[in-house]
Amino acid sequence: MTNEKIKICKMCFKEISDKAKKCPYCQHWQNKWSLITFHPLFAMIPMIIMLGIFLTLWGGLFEKIFDPGEPFSKHKNSIIIEQTKMKFGQNYLVKAENILLL
Repeated sequence: MTNEKIKICKMCFKEISDKAKKCPYCQHWQNKWSLITFHPLFAMIPMIIMLGIFLTLWGGLFEKIFDPGEPFSKHKNSIIIEQTKMKFGQNYLVKAENILLL
């Protein structure tokens, strides 16, 4: 290595350029910041943030699309059910009789 400063790799202990961020022999990152920023999990942080924003926006949209409407509790005293019959079987018939609306 001519006129170039050298350093020793922290992993394989071979001589490498002083400017090297990664060892050309063992591919080990030479400083901790490079090790952190080029790690695959570091790339996932922006994706997790974008997913959180998307889910927050989707939640607001979900409430608008599937509006539960007016609560039934306001009207439960105005309906009287006197007799109901439910039959389960081959015909799957559900029948309600004598429903009075007040």
